[in-house]
Amino acid sequence: VASSAADLQLLQGFLDGNAKIDGLEVDQELRWAFLSPLAAHGAADEEALAAELARDDTASGKRHQVRCLAARPSAAVKAQAWAAVVESDQLSNALVEATIAGFAQPSQRELAAPYVAKYFAAIERVWAERSIQIGMDVVRGLFPHLQGDAATLAAADEWLTAHESSAPALRRLVLEARDDLARSLRAQACDAGAAV
Repeated sequence: VASSAADLQLLQGFLDGNAKIDGLEVDQELRWAFLSPLAAHGAADEEALAAELARDDTASGKRHQVRCLAARPSAAVKAQAWAAVVESDQLSNALVEATIAGFAQPSQRELAAPYVAKYFAAIERVWAERSIQIGMDVVRGLFPHLQGDAATLAAADEWLTAHESSAPALRRLVLEARDDLARSLRAQACDAGAAV
C-alpha cells in the first residue's frame, strides 16, 4: 500500500502522465486504484475526485468517488460518512458499501477511534430499521477492527452480554467480528513473544 511521500508522488505521476512503466497501461480502474491511497493520505481532495468522476461518469465511477471521498483523513469527513451510512437511509446499497469501504483506513486509526462506542450504540437500531443487506454491510463493515485492541474486544463482549435477546443473525455477525479480533490479538501476542 502506497503511503510514503515518494509512493504518493509516483501515483500522482501515473495519473498526470508524468510517470510511466513500460507495459503498464493506466486505465480507468487503475486510475481509481491510484486515487484511493492518495485520498486516504490527503493528497487527493474533493475537487480532484470530482474531476475524476467527470472523466469516468459511470455508476462504477460514482462508487469509486464515494469510497475515495470517505477515505480522506479528516474528522469532519468521517462524521459525514458515518452520518450518511448510519443516520440516513438516502444512499443506495452500492453507495453504502462504497462509503463503508472508504471509512476505515489503516493509516487513520485515531480518526476511527471515536466510532467504537457509536458503533455498538447504533447497530441494533440499524439492524431493525434498514434492509438486511445494509444491516449486514454496516455490522460487518463498520466493526471497529482497526482499533485492534483489548478495549475494543471488551466493548464487543459487553455488547454481546447486554444484547442476548437481539436478533440471532445480528449477534452472529458481531460474534464473528469479535472472534476475528480475538484471533488477531492472540496472533499479535504470539508474534511479540517470539520477537523477544
